[in-house]
Amino acid sequence: FSEEYALPFIAYSLWVFLKYIYTDKVRLYQVMIAGACCGSVLLLRVNMISVWIAWALVVLFMVISDKQKSVINKITWIIKLILSFVCGVIVIIIPFVVWYASKGALKTMIDTYLGVNMMYVGGNPYSISSVASVVRTYSHMMVLTTQVMLIYVIAVICWSYHNNDKKKMMIIWGNILYMVITLYLISISGRSYSHYLIIFTSCEIIAMCFLLDSFFGSVLSNVSKSYKL
Repeated sequence: FSEEYALPFIAYSLWVFLKYIYTDKVRLYQVMIAGACCGSVLLLRVNMISVWIAWALVVLFMVISDKQKSVINKITWIIKLILSFVCGVIVIIIPFVVWYASKGALKTMIDTYLGVNMMYVGGNPYSISSVASVVRTYSHMMVLTTQVMLIYVIAVICWSYHNNDKKKMMIIWGNILYMVITLYLISISGRSYSHYLIIFTSCEIIAMCFLLDSFFGSVLSNVSKSYKL
């Protein structure tokens, strides 16, 4: 499935985003590679780009809310990140555009790429019928993801009151945004194909790591102290 081909690109980009949020450090060439990964997934299917939408918003919020940087530094850094990312996207996409153009098939490619995908959402992804279709498909998808979603969201809400690690909480809440955007994009076609949930794997990995980390760090440590293990 195209979702399986997209996973390595998603995984690398997710690593770059989380690394930056945790350490405040990232190389611009890593951002460029993440952009190239986004371009690669765009060439596969456009509705699999939730990782770049969700975590870019988290990083943007992180930079803007950083009190240690001046406004000029914030704007400069955001521009550098955007330009590096866009360069990565362009480097991947341009060769395909040039090749199709050289064969006189660029318009056909664009019409097929955009036209067929727009047919999936009834021609207008913002219409009432399309929104209703998303809700129906989303409901079907939730049957397969309800347990992880509910356990994770409840745990986040409960443990947020006792966690002073702002960076960790930014990732934890950011993952909820990531889940919502991912489920929306895989539902927008109105087709309840279970293999669409393959790209939800990265959302679940973060959720399960958080749950296991909290379990081993809090529950087991308390049990060990109580029973002197």
